Amino acid sequence: MKLNKKVIDSITVCRTRAPLLTVTAVTNSGRSEVKAEDKVLANTGLEHTGYNSYAGVAATLFDYEKGLTAENAVTVEKENVEMVAAAQEAQPQLTQEQQEWQTKLMPNVEESLNVRAQANEQSDIVGKLYKGSVADIVENDGTWAHIKSGNVDGYVNVSYCVTGTDALSYAYDTCGEIATVNTDGLRVREAADTNSKALEVADQGKTYQVDRAAQAQDGWIAVVSDSQTGYIAADYATRSLNTRVGITIEEEQAQIAAQKEAERKAAEEKAAAEAAKAAQKNTSENTSSKKAETTQGEAVSAGADDLTLLLQSSSARQAERVMNVSLQ
Repeated sequence: MKLNKKVIDSITVCRTRAPLLTVTAVTNSGRSEVKAEDKVLANTGLEHTGYNSYAGVAATLFDYEKGLTAENAVTVEKENVEMVAAAQEAQPQLTQEQQEWQTKLMPNVEESLNVRAQANEQSDIVGKLYKGSVADIVENDGTWAHIKSGNVDGYVNVSYCVTGTDALSYAYDTCGEIATVNTDGLRVREAADTNSKALEVADQGKTYQVDRAAQAQDGWIAVVSDSQTGYIAADYATRSLNTRVGITIEEEQAQIAAQKEAERKAAEEKAAAEAAKAAQKNTSENTSSKKAETTQGEAVSAGADDLTLLLQSSSARQAERVMNVSLQ
């Protein structure tokens, strides 16, 4: 092909997700010629017709670029939404109770876990979480957790704790559940039936350990009553985990002092009871001894009297024989 003007340099456009596009253009009186793969031409809307300048080709390619960018953005966003939705569907849905426990922890220890004033092991101990205690997590950096439980406010080492859903499972396995009666005169029945025999009658505030191994019908709670399984109406009792809260060092010291005082009083009462029992035993023994002496004395006295009577009787018989002999 013969050109009146010199050929303008080829413009090469590289685009992600599109094949290489090469456009050769001729300006002024020359006829512009666009060469490209048919697939690209179909996508861009370019036809095998001429363009009179770079501007036309560049503008068309720019519009195509924008279109691809917008299309890609929409596609990526759609894919992200689909991935998030799929991930959410794959994850098990948490119950309301499990959701509430996402910000709670429990100490996984045999006795107690120290609560410190600051997030380090050299900090002062301000309280303790005993086994079975539950705490609210204020902040958790993965090593130390700022917690609140009862009147305790401090930091615990999370390596000795279980959190979230794991803590909830731990609470059920370790602490169990209790049922608190909220009315007077509630009957604990032998079976989950209002016509069943009543094992006992409970008043408001009475608590029972829930028997999780027993199968209870809807509307009933299986509880342990005098070492056997009984059933109470669920409408008249509140079911809850048998957990506890943390205590401050001051509260712990007060508890220890109260326990020692109770033990001292119990020891005094025991000693007094033993002393009274010993005194009663001595009194009983003395009384028995006196009765034995009196009985023995009476026996001796009775023996002397009998001897006197015997002698008297013997003398009388002898006198009678003498008299009979004289008369003969």
